[in-house]
Amino acid sequence: MSKIEVGSRVGPMVITAIEKGGNDICVTVHCDCGKDVKISKRALEGSRKRCSPGCPEGVNANRKYIPKVGDKHGNWTVIISKLIRKDKSRSKVLCRCKCGTKSEVLITSLYNGRSKQCSACGSKEGGKAVGGRNKVSHVGKKYGNLTVVKEGLDDGRRIIGCSCDCGAYKVLLLDNVVSGRTSTCGCSMAAA
Repeated sequence: MSKIEVGSRVGPMVITAIEKGGNDICVTVHCDCGKDVKISKRALEGSRKRCSPGCPEGVNANRKYIPKVGDKHGNWTVIISKLIRKDKSRSKVLCRCKCGTKSEVLITSLYNGRSKQCSACGSKEGGKAVGGRNKVSHVGKKYGNLTVVKEGLDDGRRIIGCSCDCGAYKVLLLDNVVSGRTSTCGCSMAAA
């Protein structure tokens, strides 16, 4: 379950307010069906996937959730809602993170809150990236003649922006730089 915070999406509901009430925390949600409802935090963390028993937006095995252009899921904003890949439960849409990174994101990960941002933004926030996997930030580290300045994703691959000792800037695959296969921008300077 994703973290319960204002702006988080839980199924068809977006959390709009959180308040302490008695022995439990009360969460106000706005459902895609248009209703604003108060739900206990325990119910939201459990199996509750709709605002009320008659909610038409609730989980239904015969319905597919398709995000609309402009929908926000954490730091992601849907920019193209046309399905990119349509095989069973692996459908993706194109999203842009608040940092500007574009990536194809699984619809199921958006729907259940597992994907809230790109891996570069995830590594800036305590080393946690999409899906909760630990990813170490390489910004500021030096590999050969290259110093990592920026991290990101390109077509699902981790890339880094590096400045070389010769003064050039180049975007390279993270794996190639960390493994030592690439130690310069391509200039004639040999790694020290």
